[in-house]
Amino acid sequence: MPGQTHVVNYTVKVDRTSVDSNFAVAATITLTNIWPKAASIVSVSDSITGAQVDCHGATTIAAQGSVTCDYTAALDAKVDGTNTATASVNYGAGARTASGSVGYTFGHPTTLADDCVTVTDQVDGEAVRTLGTTCAPKTYTYTRDVGPYASAGTYSVHNVASFVTDDTGTTGSDDHTVTIDVPQVSQGCTLTQATGRPIPRWVRHPTTTTGPT
Repeated sequence: MPGQTHVVNYTVKVDRTSVDSNFAVAATITLTNIWPKAASIVSVSDSITGAQVDCHGATTIAAQGSVTCDYTAALDAKVDGTNTATASVNYGAGARTASGSVGYTFGHPTTLADDCVTVTDQVDGEAVRTLGTTCAPKTYTYTRDVGPYASAGTYSVHNVASFVTDDTGTTGSDDHTVTIDVPQVSQGCTLTQATGRPIPRWVRHPTTTTGPT
């Protein structure tokens, strides 16, 4: 009834989903010269389309020595496979080619992005209430008094629950309106209340990097 306050129970539910992306392999290619004569490096390549090979400026392989090159390659999907490296060298009597293969498998993501969020709630433009930071699905609850109202009637209390991710600052929100019915004094007092809806799911973007050594 007019002049009274009412307790409203709020529930903010945080859920999430994850998406793997930025698949890649990265490892080393070792060129070994078993002969007692130095060899000039003609070329070093990798079988994965678009692979980048870096031999760090090396142009020769010392007699019975070795050179290590690094390679990286982006992949379209998280699919295990086999990688083949091919090297062409010259001992002074024409180029010779050799190759080697090794399999690669994907494990857990090496980098996680946006795997945690800070959750807030704001009611009718009041000060923002920080509910907490979580890295897993979680439900927050709190209570708030509404009213008092000077006269009978139907009133609404609007709240917005929001999140911001920890790495990229991605935001999301959901809102809900609580309806308050304030009767005349002679009618007694009734209250219609509801809880907030779940916040939309947020997405984290892990980067997976693995490969042959």
